[in-house]
Amino acid sequence: MSMSAASKRLAWFCGPWVVVVALAMALVFRVAPTAAPVDVSFATLIPERFGAWTLVPDAGSTIVNPQQAATLQEIYDETLSRVYRRADTGEVVMLSIAYGRDQSHRNQVHKPEVCYPAQGFTLSNITPVTLEVAGRSLPSTRVEARLGSRDEFIQYWMLQGDSVIRGALQQNFYRAARALKGERTDGLLFRTSIIGGDPAAAYRAQTDFAQQLAAALPADRLRRLVGTVHRP
Repeated sequence: MSMSAASKRLAWFCGPWVVVVALAMALVFRVAPTAAPVDVSFATLIPERFGAWTLVPDAGSTIVNPQQAATLQEIYDETLSRVYRRADTGEVVMLSIAYGRDQSHRNQVHKPEVCYPAQGFTLSNITPVTLEVAGRSLPSTRVEARLGSRDEFIQYWMLQGDSVIRGALQQNFYRAARALKGERTDGLLFRTSIIGGDPAAAYRAQTDFAQQLAAALPADRLRRLVGTVHRP
């Protein structure tokens, strides 16, 4: 097949999708947010003690957040940073939640793969996983980040509207589909991490943390963290 023929076929195939996405993105910037505000702050929603995990008082400020404070205030309506310790093992998990009512492209929640390198971290072993939390299968991602002698093992999922999504492609297409309906959704990033130690043990502890947290929440509050629709 000639190059020109291949180009024409590619244009014929991709053209309609380009138009759809362009139209959707244009609509995003013309519609008002439709997502209902969070009915309770995340500081209230997340208990200080659940299962084997207990809040470490006044330790949230020690979390090295890979985004600048000014950026956090511009993008998100609410953030929460806490540190929890498991009583029987002494494992320490850092929790970060970032929530924004406006998930247009400019204000969408930022994945660790974007914001960690911007602060000088080197990433490796970016791995898609599925977490079993409260009887639900959540598309999630694991990332290893290094800055100097600091090794951080990160596990997170993203919520857009009522759907847990994974990756920029799902994020963009979900936003485009909702924009075509004249809607703009809210979004959330649920991130945990552990500094140092064995990676497998770090991820087991973080999964246990998420599972015990979910088990401690009533259904209406749990929905704020895991939504109702889950996409592989």
